[in-house]
Amino acid sequence: MKVLAHGTSFASPLVAALGGQTLGSLERGTALLARTLLIHTARHPADEPDNFLGHGIIAPSLDDVLRCGEKEVTIIFQGELLSKRQVKLPILLPPDVVTSGKVAVTWTVAALPPVSANHPADYTTLCIQDTFYPNSQVFSFTKKDTLGKQKTRKLHLKEDAEEIKKLVADGWRKPAFPTSESGNAYPTEHESRALDYKWEPIVRRSVPKKASSLHDPFLVLHAIPRHGATGRLDYAAVVTISAPKFAGDLYDAVLRRFSALQPIRLRTETELRVQI
Repeated sequence: MKVLAHGTSFASPLVAALGGQTLGSLERGTALLARTLLIHTARHPADEPDNFLGHGIIAPSLDDVLRCGEKEVTIIFQGELLSKRQVKLPILLPPDVVTSGKVAVTWTVAALPPVSANHPADYTTLCIQDTFYPNSQVFSFTKKDTLGKQKTRKLHLKEDAEEIKKLVADGWRKPAFPTSESGNAYPTEHESRALDYKWEPIVRRSVPKKASSLHDPFLVLHAIPRHGATGRLDYAAVVTISAPKFAGDLYDAVLRRFSALQPIRLRTETELRVQI
């Protein structure tokens, strides 16, 4: 039995058209960024990607891809990463702006990794591992006891300053990074493949948090090589902060606080460049 009312033959022209409109509207955009925006704004009925709908149904119009709602703000990052290097992407939410209710942080990262045509099973030679740090003031201090078992204490740098001073004097160690959403647990290769689709060039995640638990949150992107590969990869990251109960315009509040941010510049007319 054949179903002739849906499928990639129907979806591909629609996605390509919206992707072309997105790329043509961005004054400093790239095809990778346009792809990232399409995936970031797609909506899946079950909020989980699958083999049937992928990351979901694309936004109905260009405005839905490029414009923010009143209770949300979207920030775009573009750059490149060398093998084994990391980059820190700040999630620009001032601590005193949203003080109550729930905040959803959603991010999509797309990469263009080098490929190895000679190894189909290990086609991508680099991938990006993303780690979310919700609170830059909370660290997991550690110390091994006399039996070699590691003890852990999660403490706030300001609220628990006195206790931290005593622990450090007693040999407890402060890590280089705050406590991550995953508790600084680094999965094995097998676990990453099963749960996080390691080596895939697209990552899309969403984390709901209480506003009070967020303080200068940030993402760290790490370029991980396979089989000692070298080189670099281009990446585009789109981060949306949504606070449904915020009393005001979140976009304007964030833009006023971070003057270095610039609203994305759009072309009034889409240009079609043809080489003659």
